[in-house]
Amino acid sequence: MLRRWCHIYIVFLFVACLGSIECQDDINDGYGYSWLMFVDEAFNRHLLNFSVLPSHGIRYGKPVFYLYTRNNREDPEVLFIPDDEEYLKSIYFNGSNDIRVVTHGWMSDYQVGWLQSIKDTLLQHYDLNVITIDWAYLAKNPIYPWSALITRFVGKQTAKLLDACTNTYGVGRHRMHLIGHSLGAQVMGYAGMFLNSEVHRITGRYG
Repeated sequence: MLRRWCHIYIVFLFVACLGSIECQDDINDGYGYSWLMFVDEAFNRHLLNFSVLPSHGIRYGKPVFYLYTRNNREDPEVLFIPDDEEYLKSIYFNGSNDIRVVTHGWMSDYQVGWLQSIKDTLLQHYDLNVITIDWAYLAKNPIYPWSALITRFVGKQTAKLLDACTNTYGVGRHRMHLIGHSLGAQVMGYAGMFLNSEVHRITGRYG
């Protein structure tokens, strides 16, 4: 019994020492403090240097909404949030079909493979209005806290568009499913909040 515990202790000590060495190397290299390697949703690696500000500074802009249906699977229609008391204008939107909204996360865009695969699969099995949100100009900012902060704004814009879908085509919130990855999940959470938590479902995934 004593020998068994000795073996366990030796293994534990070895792992602890190894972790200490790796942590010390990380500190010496500045990893996690002054720089970080980030892998995005498309498995591209990004070197994020926290010791300098990005040359383009903080980005401002608005999200772009793309509508896909079975009548325009590969040629999305851009949807614009109408002004107050005006109706949403669309060629392909069908008020008889439910809505699915999908968006990407940090350092990504609406053309990322998994997002397009979800769109294609949804339209293959169901007759839907699939709306993808492209907020890449805001998401591709190496200052993570800024991209995280802007999710509230993107979520509010999304809620405005979905309100327009209801006002124009009569699509109730119980027929809406919001799907987001990484910071995109926060976008959808905010959208649901601004819609008074009345949407049918919100699906979010991190990592």
